[in-house]
Amino acid sequence: NGNKFGVFPSVAAGWNIHEEAFMKPLKGKVNEFKLRASYGSLGNENIGLYKYQTLIDGTNGNETVFGNPDITWETVHMFNIGTDIRLFRNFAVTFEYYNKKTTDMIITPPISYIGGINSAPINSGTVRNKGWELDLNYGKQVTKDFGFNIHGGLSQNKNKIEELFGAPYDEGNRINQIGYALKSYYVYPTNGLLQESDFSKNEAGEWIPKEGIVIFDGQQPGDIHYIDRDGDGKITTDDREIRGSEQPNLNYFANVSLNYKKWSLDVLFQGVTGVDAYYSEPFSFGLNISGDGSTPLKAQLDYWTPENTNARYPRLAPNSSYGNNYHTSDFWHFDASFCRVKSIQLGYTFDQLGLKKIGITNIYVYLNAQNPFTFAKEKLTDPENRGQRGSYPLVRTYSAGVSLNF
Repeated sequence: NGNKFGVFPSVAAGWNIHEEAFMKPLKGKVNEFKLRASYGSLGNENIGLYKYQTLIDGTNGNETVFGNPDITWETVHMFNIGTDIRLFRNFAVTFEYYNKKTTDMIITPPISYIGGINSAPINSGTVRNKGWELDLNYGKQVTKDFGFNIHGGLSQNKNKIEELFGAPYDEGNRINQIGYALKSYYVYPTNGLLQESDFSKNEAGEWIPKEGIVIFDGQQPGDIHYIDRDGDGKITTDDREIRGSEQPNLNYFANVSLNYKKWSLDVLFQGVTGVDAYYSEPFSFGLNISGDGSTPLKAQLDYWTPENTNARYPRLAPNSSYGNNYHTSDFWHFDASFCRVKSIQLGYTFDQLGLKKIGITNIYVYLNAQNPFTFAKEKLTDPENRGQRGSYPLVRTYSAGVSLNF
């Protein structure tokens, strides 16, 4: 309906405190001290080209896609405050705090199947992202031969749904609910593995759960022990609970550079903490003995047996649905925090070989390693892809090189 134009104002201000008269006594120590703040809005028009348009099947005249002629762009409102500080010429600090609110989010709310029609996109959703970023840098030439630079950073972001038409949106193992993060995990709570002490056997040799033990049909010792959260005496989708999202609690990096005479060493670290990840493949790889079942990880050999009742994984099963261990539950969640050495480079500069006579200033020779080490609680193929072996992990690469400067 003519949603073609919009106004998105913004304003920003800064204060160079180090240039004020009262800072003159600290001029040699405080080289820069700046405060800044900004507020603005921005429209997101990257919403698809034809969401306003309804499509009709030319064969039978049925509406196959429902459009919304009143659809418009999402709007982001952003507040930011930060500071830039430099002390003793060598130490720099940058800190940012932001509060971003996205309104008029385009969503397709679920509707009852009783109508026999599909849903149409609407502008009805508000999500807030809040977070901060800290950047630190310190470098110094200590002596004529030795110098160093250390650069590191920390960041954190949290998001929360504040408004959502028709909430909650149950997407199976994910849910969008007011007051929680986007696409939060929606899982069955568990209490370890079922043990033989939780059952008795009838005359036919079948495992019968004891009083107070609630199971899925067919479960027996060694299967996951699901919790009957609502107390209705059976495990249903109503027992699921919101667990949180896989967004890291903290991101960090550090880059260390050392120079001694003609030698140089650069090391880059990167990692995350507080990552609640869902590991979906232990039941479909390794523990699933249907077909070849793929090759298990060494850690997956710690599966339940009557002699190994404190195992990390359920009993072996002939297929992924056997024993109902495949359900999305907190049993398959793990801490995916990790620290990775992204790169290490050691180099040496040759500049005293009479090279200038042939137009070469110097020759730099180096050895380089990409992703040589990863430290993580869970021994996964790659913690960044949550251990999923269906996606290709980062490659560990070693190389040597020569750089000529003319």
